[in-house]
Amino acid sequence: MKYKSLINIIMILSITVPAYSRNFNTIKVTSTALNSQSCLNYRIVSQCIYLYWSCSLFGGCSLKTAFRDRIKHNLPDLVVSAFREPGYQPYQEANALYSAAAVTVMQQIGNTPLMGNQRITGGSAKFVEKNSSNDRMKYNEVNIVGNPAVEAVRRIKKYTVPFINGGPFLCHSSSRSLFPYFMSELDVVAWRSARLNLTNTASWIPGQREISHGNSTVARALQTWGSVHPRIGFVQQTDEVKAAAVVSQRAIDITTQPYQLPHVYTPYGYNGKRSIPNPAMNNAQSCRDGFGEWTKDRYCIDALSSYPDWDLKTDPEKQVISNAQCPLQCSTATSTVHWLRGADERKRAWQMIVPKTQNSCEAFGANNDWAVGKYEKDGKYAWNYWREYECCKPGPGWLIFP
Repeated sequence: MKYKSLINIIMILSITVPAYSRNFNTIKVTSTALNSQSCLNYRIVSQCIYLYWSCSLFGGCSLKTAFRDRIKHNLPDLVVSAFREPGYQPYQEANALYSAAAVTVMQQIGNTPLMGNQRITGGSAKFVEKNSSNDRMKYNEVNIVGNPAVEAVRRIKKYTVPFINGGPFLCHSSSRSLFPYFMSELDVVAWRSARLNLTNTASWIPGQREISHGNSTVARALQTWGSVHPRIGFVQQTDEVKAAAVVSQRAIDITTQPYQLPHVYTPYGYNGKRSIPNPAMNNAQSCRDGFGEWTKDRYCIDALSSYPDWDLKTDPEKQVISNAQCPLQCSTATSTVHWLRGADERKRAWQMIVPKTQNSCEAFGANNDWAVGKYEKDGKYAWNYWREYECCKPGPGWLIFP
């Protein structure tokens, strides 16, 4: 299988990246994602029905139906980094692409009257209100970028899951590789001001959206690491690893919803419907943009063996005949694509990359010794964030159910 060599190369190269390295690169991101089958959480939830034309050289064309699996699973769409110093995020490629420019913008905004009674403190370049001091207050910058490993995960892990109808397939990801969806250095004002985040009632009602393992509202409030609101970089928390996790959950909550003013970010996977091109898509890119598959009717391909003197044809001649008799067509695997739901703090979606590499996903808010072995002296933490998808396996024809 052609992807086995790719996964072997990735695994070998990842050996050079220590499990407790403070900085990491895309090889580390990819090897971490590929090392987890439980995070994928693949299951077949129902069947989809397609209507398609089946043609043969001598039998004409007729309409037929086909069943294909409707599947649900997760993909590591986003890489979330939490760190202390602006411009020093641990993801090397993202740091090189964006951090210097983000810090320049941050400093420019910080020197304007827009910041009011706030200032930049010392080497950490945090914006804090004057005269505030609290040893329990932890602060983190957070960057969220599209995971460049998603396509490798799709291509490789599709061969590791069961299927009933339709070939090996994983849903297409909405993630854009290394795209900066959220950078707290650019969200200068809102990420550093609790008052600007108090418009949401969850910011001032105890027990609302607590990052906790408790089942009841009271239990969640008493056992909380912190609340999703207010969505700022400051957390009242004695444990810095838990503080980094809390602000990461806050940043994901912003990024996965639209219109989260006053925050500055690019929405990713928000609720609603996405328009799909006409089923008669005439090029591979528009088909891909429509979450379809550009392919040939396999029934037509099977029928080519009855072509006169087929066995005597050379491979180039067979290819010419195949192209003429069985043209490419676009599958409308999902006639309507729903944008993904906003983040849920109870979802087991977080897979730590550094400082401790994990092969499973978890929800934040666990009790007792969760942070053991995860402390990093320079305060740099990162996770793969796995999003849930549901789709029909593609193939020739038009989706008629569901």
